[in-house]
Amino acid sequence: MKAKLRPLLLKLCHFCFGPGDPIRLEAFRVVLGLSLLAYMLAWWQHASEWLTPLGYHTPAGDLFHAPFILPPMPPFLLPWFGRLLFGGISLFILGWKLRWTSWLVLGCVIYVTFADLLSSYTINLLYIVTLFILALSVRGVYWSIDRAEPPTQSVWPIRILQLTIVTQYFTAGLCKINNGDWLKSPYVLWSAVQGVYMTDLAAWMVRALPLGLWAWMQYIALSFEILAPFIFLPKRFRIIAFAWNMGFLAIISLTMHMLIYFALQLACFIVLFMEEKTLHRVHDVVLLRTTSR
Repeated sequence: MKAKLRPLLLKLCHFCFGPGDPIRLEAFRVVLGLSLLAYMLAWWQHASEWLTPLGYHTPAGDLFHAPFILPPMPPFLLPWFGRLLFGGISLFILGWKLRWTSWLVLGCVIYVTFADLLSSYTINLLYIVTLFILALSVRGVYWSIDRAEPPTQSVWPIRILQLTIVTQYFTAGLCKINNGDWLKSPYVLWSAVQGVYMTDLAAWMVRALPLGLWAWMQYIALSFEILAPFIFLPKRFRIIAFAWNMGFLAIISLTMHMLIYFALQLACFIVLFMEEKTLHRVHDVVLLRTTSR
């Protein structure tokens, strides 16, 4: 029995911790940084309300809504923090001194999140988790296209990030089933898009589309979340997972105001499942075009 288990354990260890091509992690860092830059730029116009005493902040003793909060900064420091935040994100995207810029960006996002926890969303916490994993796994930037042999890096951060996104989808679907009404009523999605996040397109869709179509969209979205581990992890189903995922995120972006940034963040995880050859081709094309200018 032990002799049979040993090869399986070795394969599992190699799958989780063995060497691999870092191109997926490199691509994920770039697209995640771009999505973070877009998200922070969109909210920066209200920065004085959530980072300085000029806005409302949860009282320090309110352990239910804000068990841990960071103090707001003086208004005169806000422009300097903005330079630090956006400069750090830009350098993180470019891959400049990643051992330092990764932790810098992580620290800025942690402060932004816990300085005004009531205004933070799942997107903030997911950025903190992913940036922390990237900061721990930084080894350098894969810029050269003239390497005789590509570099290798342990695949553990890729496996954790892959598991993170499929767990995110699956548990979201599970909550809709166990704690929500998604299987009890076919009109949950139809009513959900009429809330505070309603966009102009969503308003038109509510008026123009039949209720039966809304029910189909509801069950298709729920099926995607529940089936995410089973279509993302096996390579043979990933093309279906990619197409289904993009349709799922497109509906979120178009029908719910400001959730486009959450959709962009989730879309970044697709590169972690893409073929390495495809990512290398994209990398080489981008590098050749930027270096030829």
